[in-house]
Amino acid sequence: MFACSGSCPSERWTRRLTTYAQRFGDDLREPPVVKKGAAPGAIYPWPQDGYRDYARYVFWVSKRSTVRLQIDHAGSPVVVSRGWHTLVWSPGRIQPGTYTPNLHAVDVVGNASDTDLPPVDVRRDTQAPKVSASLASSRLYWRGSDDALAWLALKVVIRRPGAVRTLWLGKKPFRGSALLAAPRGLWSANLFAADSSRNSTQVALGSLRGRPG
Repeated sequence: MFACSGSCPSERWTRRLTTYAQRFGDDLREPPVVKKGAAPGAIYPWPQDGYRDYARYVFWVSKRSTVRLQIDHAGSPVVVSRGWHTLVWSPGRIQPGTYTPNLHAVDVVGNASDTDLPPVDVRRDTQAPKVSASLASSRLYWRGSDDALAWLALKVVIRRPGAVRTLWLGKKPFRGSALLAAPRGLWSANLFAADSSRNSTQVALGSLRGRPG
């Protein structure tokens, strides 16, 4: 009878199959393992203005699973493969506070795990933007800052005895300039800078002389 020294190919193959079978059996019984990424920063989800409206959660999962954030105003479950993934929580109108979502993961045979993700601060913007501004002839220069938004809604209100006019500038970046087209005459001018939460700052600009037209 033929006898091989050391391990025969058939024996090695048998051991390999046994190892794979053991791993497969373990995989059928073990719930998904989840690793969480970095914590998101504070968000200002209401009103929705396209800036810091949502929290972005990065996580790693050990096998194909259906995952869902368990938190107020959570989205629908999604199916993901093994590896790193991202879920976005966009709660919209919700009470300010600290929220800690739970990631519920269920594999293809029903094993489930729950993992608490890093907490996120939900805030409401109640502070008026900080703005400085000045006039050079009929050109307005402004500079502002606000942690909760990426733009300012600007208007200039001009007055003289018996007349009031509003010069609408619309949404503008935090730093810029614009030419003011005021009616003929001498006006007193004030800049109003508002954010998406309707917090507003007023800046006195002094006199504005309108161009002949």
